[in-house]
Amino acid sequence: MEPEIYARIKPLNYRFKNCLTKNDKELVLSLPENHKYGAKKTQTFYLNKIFDTNSTQSELFNQVCRPTIEDLFSGVNSLLVFHGASKSGTEYTIYGNERDNGIIQESFFLLFSLIERHKSNFQEQVPQYYSDSDESDITPAWFTMNLLTY
Repeated sequence: MEPEIYARIKPLNYRFKNCLTKNDKELVLSLPENHKYGAKKTQTFYLNKIFDTNSTQSELFNQVCRPTIEDLFSGVNSLLVFHGASKSGTEYTIYGNERDNGIIQESFFLLFSLIERHKSNFQEQVPQYYSDSDESDITPAWFTMNLLTY
């Protein structure tokens, strides 16, 4: 399975507004010719989805994180990684603010609500004991506790 890669665009400084063009899955960054790095440089990135500056925490969570967390209960292993340069908005995405929960809070809310919802599907088996002849020699026959299988 190929990794899925998403980008979220932070509101841009007025100097860089013309340096970024995007469609749904392609992001093109172009440095102006008079930039301190010299010659004009263009770089293209191909992503699964690009969230623009108007995207909400809820929209990002529901499209990226929710399906991954829900898949855990179907036995799918996953990893979510959020990365960004300093001052790029990553901290807001992860932790949120007073008005909007971040990805961490929403993920835990969803995870614990799914555990509560699926609690009746958890399989718990208690130890069974047997003895060949002497009751003083009781040995556990088996013990399993499988929390995420249903």
